[in-house]
Amino acid sequence: MISITQNVRDIRILYQVKNLLKMGKIRKKTINTCVYRLSHIEGMIYLLNLINGEIRLKVDSFKEACSYFNISFKKSLMVEEDSSYLAGLVDTDGSVILNYLNNRIELHIEVKQTVYSLNLDLSHVILFSNLKIYKYIKRNQTKNKIFYSIRFSFSSVDNMLLLYNYFKKNRLYSDFKYYRIMSIKKFLELRIYKNYKKDSLEYILYKNFLIKFFKHMNENKPLPNYLIS
Repeated sequence: MISITQNVRDIRILYQVKNLLKMGKIRKKTINTCVYRLSHIEGMIYLLNLINGEIRLKVDSFKEACSYFNISFKKSLMVEEDSSYLAGLVDTDGSVILNYLNNRIELHIEVKQTVYSLNLDLSHVILFSNLKIYKYIKRNQTKNKIFYSIRFSFSSVDNMLLLYNYFKKNRLYSDFKYYRIMSIKKFLELRIYKNYKKDSLEYILYKNFLIKFFKHMNENKPLPNYLIS
């Protein structure tokens, strides 16, 4: 069986997969997550053939699935300029955040550190962008485990318009993340107002934009302190 789990606000991703394959079921998994499950043999074979040659991270499990169904595994090629692969990766493992201190909207993709993720090259996808790569060691005190992750970050002011233009052509299926990316253009107009007086019309416009940015599809999450005062 093949399964894909997403946050409930990103359920559109699961419906996109289901509509593409014309099979499978979507069910609520937890209060905040939904899961798409495909157990139909013909459907699994069709899906494996469809994405064969495009798998760059979970390679070992994909190879195992291909072997089970006697499918010849195809090695993936370099991720080329304007490839929609990046958009798919953001849908599943990306986060679009506001860095208030540095007054910019950033894109981060964080995945488990493996030989495949360490060799993943996303530097050619968005021409002229500044991609930074970080490696982290994280500890789960409760389970006494150590996790290794790698983060691909588009986190400079100059990246913002480049991100906006790329995702305008390569639409995200996560409405939550897509809204945030598409907010970049308006943010670029308003970000100069951050240092205006707090009671000025300019700063109020800036602050109202940030509140809307945080609250969209995120109504129950409390605002950060700098937007309350």
